[in-house]
Amino acid sequence: MITSATFAGKRYAVLGLARTGLAVVRTLLASGAEVIAWDSREEPRAAVAAAFGARVTLADPTTADLTGCTGVIVSPGVPLNRHPISEAAARYGVPVIGDIELFAMARPVLPPHRVIGITGTNGKSTTTALVHHLLTVNGIPSRMGGNIGLPVLGQEPLQPSDHGTGVYVLELSSYQIDLTQTLACDAAALLNLTPDHLDRYGTFAAYAARFLYGAGAKVATAWMYVTEVALMKPGDSMRFVTPGRAKVAIARQGSSGTVDDFVALSSTCPCFGCQVH
Repeated sequence: MITSATFAGKRYAVLGLARTGLAVVRTLLASGAEVIAWDSREEPRAAVAAAFGARVTLADPTTADLTGCTGVIVSPGVPLNRHPISEAAARYGVPVIGDIELFAMARPVLPPHRVIGITGTNGKSTTTALVHHLLTVNGIPSRMGGNIGLPVLGQEPLQPSDHGTGVYVLELSSYQIDLTQTLACDAAALLNLTPDHLDRYGTFAAYAARFLYGAGAKVATAWMYVTEVALMKPGDSMRFVTPGRAKVAIARQGSSGTVDDFVALSSTCPCFGCQVH
């Protein structure tokens, strides 16, 4: 698993104890952190109690005293738009983050590596697996993680090889981007955008903003590839906001739009040098 001295001696609350939440608990405990954990279901709580005993305090963070907590780590499936955790954390001035943000915080102590982030409405898992395969067949050490069902914190840290530094390939859902603040990918792909999860975001514009501003401003720092975007309504233009050193490549877009940095797609990845056939 991935651990970091960054978490040592700090206090965290973990809400949601399915696969991702359990990986978070293991990482934090192994890193020397104090952990409060909770799940609305009895079975996951019992499993945590059996596995970790007194090392974990079982308490609902929506009602527990969060004084001194560094963060509340929420599983991506927790509906932030209607769950009381956001208000509870705000009362104590504690940020609500996810496991991807913990990974971002742990990166400085990991062996040299790079990160590819893949997001969008559809096709994320297929693309993540394909990118992982391309890296592997080119001899580059690689790990998959994120929304593809493999918590990145549960992966063994990548070690450099004769072919270069390792690459973490992360599938990122809109829910995970909501909980991520400082991830800086070397390359990111926004595959497509069509209306989805409107029960959480309310409108397509609000949903799209998670990617166009979230993925651009918080995820991509080198390259962001955009393949297809369905705009909010016919005739709308779209502006992609990215950090100062990020560049945006558009392969195909649903309608006309504007970009800050426009470059043509190449058959060679500019960040990793892999040939795409």
